[in-house]
Amino acid sequence: MKIAAVFLLVINLNTASIQELRTLPGIGPALAKRIVDFREKNHGFKRVDELLAIPGISQKKWNAIRDKVEVRREGGREIGREVGGASSPPRLRRGILA
Repeated sequence: MKIAAVFLLVINLNTASIQELRTLPGIGPALAKRIVDFREKNHGFKRVDELLAIPGISQKKWNAIRDKVEVRREGGREIGREVGGASSPPRLRRGILA
């Protein structure tokens, strides 16, 4: 049996740049800017599902990216699964495939 480690980049919605957001499936420059604008207007994200309030993010698109994003507050305090520090880089998740 072969075992392979898989690393997935998880992007913090509260600190991600437009460039980082554009690495998500289906997120282009205009939608990435809307995400950043929403974040600034609402003083950050509290939950990943708040993305659904942004025009252009459908349930289908949200389903495609929800496992690739998280919400972390300043100081790295987690709120459930969906919460990093304002200056923390994207986090790596490690999974094992058999």
